[in-house]
Amino acid sequence: MRVFKYFFDFVDGQEHWLNKMSQKGYRLVKCGKLIYEFEKCTPNKYEYAVELVGQMSEQKRREYQDLFKELEYKVFTKNLNLNFSIGKIRYRPWGIGSGQITTSPGSYNKELLIVETPKTEKKIQIHSDLEDKLLAYQNVINALLYAIIAMIVLIVVSFVYNKQVIVEVLWVIRVILIVFAVMWIVPLVKLTLKKSRLKGESKISER
Repeated sequence: MRVFKYFFDFVDGQEHWLNKMSQKGYRLVKCGKLIYEFEKCTPNKYEYAVELVGQMSEQKRREYQDLFKELEYKVFTKNLNLNFSIGKIRYRPWGIGSGQITTSPGSYNKELLIVETPKTEKKIQIHSDLEDKLLAYQNVINALLYAIIAMIVLIVVSFVYNKQVIVEVLWVIRVILIVFAVMWIVPLVKLTLKKSRLKGESKISER
């Protein structure tokens, strides 16, 4: 079965959906920019975890991915944005160190890892350490903030340089940009609250 889908909530939303598909008896076998391919399986046989790795350098991403493979987990790479061009070099303000520069071929369009494991009573935990969890949340928050800021900048620019563009066309573009920004704001708020709750719970447990 093929499903065409894109996630603005690219970590939690995508992870939740993949696990719902597993509950219905569908196992992920391949994924592309907008396409997910599934095969029939025993319901709830597999579970999925999604993690942002786009902030890493290509070397670190490969090493991190290999750790899961050594545990005999199935790992898929997934794009964060809808980039259909090749041979690119891109700057990521939300990256860490050399992870701010990405190339194709390389880490470009491989910003996410989808990790598949056999379903057990205990949910898979990629990050068992509190600091690692908080850092993972912050990495996603940074990426979402950058996307939202980029939309806001484009909206502002549309009001500055609009002399040779039809007004109606400009407003269509602005509406699209606003919709995109809102779609990213929703997971940003959810994740920020989730991070805040985790911090609060950790402080209570320390008392």
